[in-house]
Amino acid sequence: MIESYGYRLIKEEGFAEGIIEGEIKGEIKGEIRGKIEGLRDGILLALDFRYGEEAKNLAHTIKQIDSLDILTDIYHALREKNGLECIEKMVKME
Repeated sequence: MIESYGYRLIKEEGFAEGIIEGEIKGEIKGEIRGKIEGLRDGILLALDFRYGEEAKNLAHTIKQIDSLDILTDIYHALREKNGLECIEKMVKME
């Protein structure tokens, strides 16, 4: 099959757009992953600082959470100085 110049041009443009779109999606996923990891680390640090050994089991569960929304809710609960029981309930609801 012989490709016309116009077909090749459209094909190359579509390919380039696909690459750019893939790069953008990859960057966004990377940013979200970084936010999740940073938020999770901050939560774990706060739990350890505030509750020490009492929060060890909870820390293991929090390490498994990959939802930015849930981690954000936990973060806000910690900032509002909700007790460990409240945090445990939030994690179990996850």
